[in-house]
Amino acid sequence: MKINLDKKVFLKNLQLINKVLKVDSRKSPVSAFELNTKKEKIVLETSNSLAELKLYQNVKYLSDFSLKKFLIPIDNLIEYLRFLPQNDVLLEFKDKKLYISQGSSHAQIGLINDGEQVVTKDADLNPVLKLDSDIIENIDKVALSVSSDDSRPILTCVLMEKNKKDKLRMVGTDGYRLSVFDFNNSYNLDQQVLIPAKLLSLVLHNVPVDDVQLSLDLSAQKVLFYGKKYQFGVRVVSGDFPPYQKIITENYITEAEVDRQQFLSAVDQLSVFSRQAANTLILKISDKEILLKTKQNNLGQGEITVPAKIEGDAVEIGFNFRYLQEFLRTVKEEVITLRFNGSLAPAAIGSGQDSFKYIVMPVKMDQ
Repeated sequence: MKINLDKKVFLKNLQLINKVLKVDSRKSPVSAFELNTKKEKIVLETSNSLAELKLYQNVKYLSDFSLKKFLIPIDNLIEYLRFLPQNDVLLEFKDKKLYISQGSSHAQIGLINDGEQVVTKDADLNPVLKLDSDIIENIDKVALSVSSDDSRPILTCVLMEKNKKDKLRMVGTDGYRLSVFDFNNSYNLDQQVLIPAKLLSLVLHNVPVDDVQLSLDLSAQKVLFYGKKYQFGVRVVSGDFPPYQKIITENYITEAEVDRQQFLSAVDQLSVFSRQAANTLILKISDKEILLKTKQNNLGQGEITVPAKIEGDAVEIGFNFRYLQEFLRTVKEEVITLRFNGSLAPAAIGSGQDSFKYIVMPVKMDQ
């Protein structure tokens, strides 16, 4: 079988497949993908314990069409294609090898199998959500609060659920901070769905913005993101998400507005010393300014004042500086708002978006 196709598109598809393969730490020693044909297209597939991906690519020439699949090692193929010019390539499957040709350049890669018969069956797609640029652009704000500790799989997930207005809500938490985003997209599912955040971000940052729908397959315990040229299945996680609503409040006794870039610059400067003091950064809010300082220790200490618009009571509160720094680097608004209910209660940090809530637990300060 011979296939002539666009090298640039083919390489981009293989790189996405490779990202999916690397997400699973239990991957096999040999990374590989399947290639089969469907009418005037090739179908590239891979799967592991966490996800499955199917990509459709148009081809310029296809001979000897047959329902066969070939299992192909991916690493050398990607590396070889990266060095080829951005022209078409010819693939030929023969004698348990894949032959790759472009002009005077020729290479061959051994196949793991030599064309097994395959019966193709498309998934049943019943969309519960149409994704758009708003979701894709804001998913990183939700993922801010997701845990990276695989020993607590629930907290490595983004929660998708219907809010009180029957719209999509996404939630992330690691137990120390909370991100909640209410989108304006209708969401036709009553139950909560937990999707691993790494895979959700991988999907949304690698698919066309205007061509994403979501379907839920309860029998297979997976969600399926799909469009004209791809199907991306992600295994959902079972379990009870923390009752995050308990720490959300609209009433605060202190509010401070501050320039984001100035505040970020202050946090960055003091991070040098915060890292040596259990990551603690202390904020003292009073009058027309915020004093940021680190705890005194043998390795050093720092402080800086930034102007702010203050309403309410004075307060002194400590945070893990990384939780402030990551938020300030993710949002783009010029002014942010910090709201407090004393030195021991969760604080809310806003960026002017009513649809987005970012809540951070304080740390205890040694006097």
